[in-house]
Amino acid sequence: MRLGEESLLEPALKPEVRLSEARFGSSGTHPFKAIVCGSAKCFEATAELERLTGKFVSEVDVCRSLDELSHRLRDPGEKVCLVVLVVADECEIDEVVSLADLLDDIRILLILLEETPRALIKAHTLRPRLLVTGMPDSTIIDEVLGKMLGA
Repeated sequence: MRLGEESLLEPALKPEVRLSEARFGSSGTHPFKAIVCGSAKCFEATAELERLTGKFVSEVDVCRSLDELSHRLRDPGEKVCLVVLVVADECEIDEVVSLADLLDDIRILLILLEETPRALIKAHTLRPRLLVTGMPDSTIIDEVLGKMLGA
C-alpha cells in the first residue's frame, strides 16, 4: 500500500474510532456501557445509581431482573464495562452468585441493602470493586466510579 492510500478495512474502522474518541473526549465519559440491575424491591436505589453511573459512561441500561441481566451479559455485541448490582436480600445474592461466570471480566459495584453475615460472604465471592451495605452516599459512588473508569 502506498502512502495516502487506504485499505479496504480502514474506512469501516475509522468512523467507529472517531465516534469513540469524540464521546470520550467531549463528554468526559467512558465509551462503553454500564448496566444497573435491581429488582422492584430496589427501585429507588436503582434509579439513583443509574443517574450517578450516567456521569461516567456513555450509555446506562437498567435491568429489573437477574434474568434480564443474564440475557444482556450473554449477548456478544454488548460492550459492558461495569455492572452496578443492588441486592435486596439473601435470596437475591444467591441468584447473583449463580451469574459469577458472566460477571468474571466485568467491574462490579455491589450494594447490599440487607446486611447478613451469609450475604456478605457470598457477595465477596464476586470480587466487587466496591461492596457496601445500605444505600451509600452519592459522593462515595462518584469517587469510586471516577477512579475505576479513569475519569
